[in-house]
Amino acid sequence: HCNIHCCLGGSHLHSTWSDNPQFYLFLPPPVSAKPKVRILLKLLHGWDGKRKRDPLNTMIGVYLLQCPKGVQLDPNDETISVARAVRQPLNDSDYRSRLVEATFLPNSEAVITIDTLAPSKNPYLIVPATFGREKTGSFSLEVTSNVEIFLLEGISAFSA
Repeated sequence: HCNIHCCLGGSHLHSTWSDNPQFYLFLPPPVSAKPKVRILLKLLHGWDGKRKRDPLNTMIGVYLLQCPKGVQLDPNDETISVARAVRQPLNDSDYRSRLVEATFLPNSEAVITIDTLAPSKNPYLIVPATFGREKTGSFSLEVTSNVEIFLLEGISAFSA
């Protein structure tokens, strides 16, 4: 469960899509059951006035993407995880080729519930967004599952 205050870069229709927060979701094998994952993005305080003024661009959504094949992180090795959990550049072709699921809603929360994710050493990428770009505010992201998962925030390649 993460609470974050930031400026969201908008949907995949905007060149600022890569500016959205990114989270790596790991479902490491082996698993004891068929994975069922629930991703909940929830707006926190301060959004009511913005939503009344601009209901279309303040719709919230969540993208769930496959990570590029070269991205493999070992969630049991913190030094590798932190060093390699860099943000992924995103563009329209990423949306088209790597999309697993997406939802946008004019509500205070957006949910993806999915039971088709395969356990893998390759993580999935969760990208919360508003439909329009440059919408600033607080939100929480909660990811739950019936199997063990790891969630790691993507960091800038230039972070210390």
